[in-house]
Amino acid sequence: MQTATGTLSKRRRIFWLVPLIALALPLLTNPYTQFIANAMLIYTLVTLGFSVVIGNLGQLAFANTAFFGIGAYASAIASTSLGLPWLATIPIAGLAGALGGFLASAAALRGIRLYYLAIVTLAFGELMRWFYTHAGALTGGTDGLPVPRGRDFGLALSSGTVQFYVFLAITCLLVAGTVNLLRSRIGRAIIAVRENEIATASLGIPTSQIIVTAFMWSGFIVGIAGAMFALHTGRVFPESFGLTQLIVNFAMVLVGGLGSVVGAVLGAVALTALPEYVRAFPGMEEIFFGVIVMVVLLVMPKGLASLLARFPDLPTTLSQGLTPMTSLLKVEGLSVHFSGLKALDNVSFELEAGQVRAVIGPNGAGKTTLFNAISGYARPTAGSVLLEDAEIVHCSPHAIAEKGLRRTFQNGGLFPALTVLENVMTGLHTQTPGTFFDVLLGRRKAVEAEIETREKARDLLKLMSMDHMAGTPAGDLSGGQQRIVEIVRTVASEPPVLLLDEPAVGLSPVARQQMMEIIKRLSGEKGVGILLIEHAVELVMAAADRILVMAAGTRISEGTPEEIRSDKAVLEAYLGHA
Repeated sequence: MQTATGTLSKRRRIFWLVPLIALALPLLTNPYTQFIANAMLIYTLVTLGFSVVIGNLGQLAFANTAFFGIGAYASAIASTSLGLPWLATIPIAGLAGALGGFLASAAALRGIRLYYLAIVTLAFGELMRWFYTHAGALTGGTDGLPVPRGRDFGLALSSGTVQFYVFLAITCLLVAGTVNLLRSRIGRAIIAVRENEIATASLGIPTSQIIVTAFMWSGFIVGIAGAMFALHTGRVFPESFGLTQLIVNFAMVLVGGLGSVVGAVLGAVALTALPEYVRAFPGMEEIFFGVIVMVVLLVMPKGLASLLARFPDLPTTLSQGLTPMTSLLKVEGLSVHFSGLKALDNVSFELEAGQVRAVIGPNGAGKTTLFNAISGYARPTAGSVLLEDAEIVHCSPHAIAEKGLRRTFQNGGLFPALTVLENVMTGLHTQTPGTFFDVLLGRRKAVEAEIETREKARDLLKLMSMDHMAGTPAGDLSGGQQRIVEIVRTVASEPPVLLLDEPAVGLSPVARQQMMEIIKRLSGEKGVGILLIEHAVELVMAAADRILVMAAGTRISEGTPEEIRSDKAVLEAYLGHA
């Protein structure tokens, strides 16, 4: 039987066959086709960088032309004004593009999304083009800026063939780095932000940092592509980085397939090469370009990358237990007021290790507001929340999660585009070591950490009898299965405190029984302190050690299930009779 490791190795060998075959391409081309081949490599990087933000991160940001122009002009200025050889300008162009990515991410960090983000980033690109045009002393203005083509470190860069081999090497390095990045914990976090930013923060993942990382890496890639473009054309002009460039780049991403590395290559190659076949017919090039885009998107909405089968990598795994904790959670006088409305008012309780405390009450009682205030999604008006004696009331959601308090969500918080296994691995993000550069360069410690994370995630699924669905996209699961996977993902990092928001909603009686057994196992065997919101009274009475009853934002009663069952105030407020 072929192992997942063997499958992965085979895929990598096939992947590297493409550039090896491409080494022979200059032997089969003339100067014109060589020029087109070089352009394919440039636009592969432009498309790849664009796809990281718009496909993987899911942000409708159109700043790629800004990154492209910044990189091109940074390289040209460094060559002409500073006298640096072109090869030495490559890191300068990349860093300049990364800085552009950092600036472009500011809009996303302020919560600007969808069409508003598209307009803001589009304006950023147009602002840079205005700068290129009017800063003539630095950029050459409308006359453009020449790029010297001499001999760099013995390489005759005026030769299209030499350019091809240099461009191929750069492209392979950046594509390999991007593949490493997207297959790592950082890549899973990027996709998690796209799928559900709120749930991502609940796993201890700093979403703002992930957004900035994706934008900066995109800017770095496209900035280097800009340096290649500057050498390729020999002169950079402001109009090379306008709306036409943006439309072409966006079409390449869509035709190739959003969020796909292979799709970036296919889209760039298709839309760079195919229109050249009709260049001899004036006016037909644009028409042919449009036809290609329409046909591909109509026949293959997910792009050319959808033609390739997806083989999940599922290594076998190893088990680790959760560590019991003591003195877990103490809530004192917690209140949340909205313009005079007391959604939560002076609520206090404690949660001990291995204890299940249920929170019940009618709709509008303040139960979810209580969860949000504890986990950082709502700012308390007054009160204190101590997690293992440390105040967390003013911490961000990801900081609270990183300290050891994790939660699920009433409407579900899985990442549908990730597999079941990848969802659980995302829950282990903060426990998976490896810096950005460790991941990017594929260093051994990052690779080993990734394997260990897969092993632990697989074993946790096995513990919950879900390992047979490890390679299934989370969006294909039933409601009950999604609930179980969400809990597995939430407890994967071994948190001492777990907040479960209506885990049994929509479940069948059999699934509810299974959910109750999971809750008891986590509290009894693993020592996890569980705070539970649930409307299924039979599950609450069977699983909870103590019950907190709320109505209109306040606590009206607290006690054991037996005490609550006979409490007149509870019967009147919650069960509807005394």
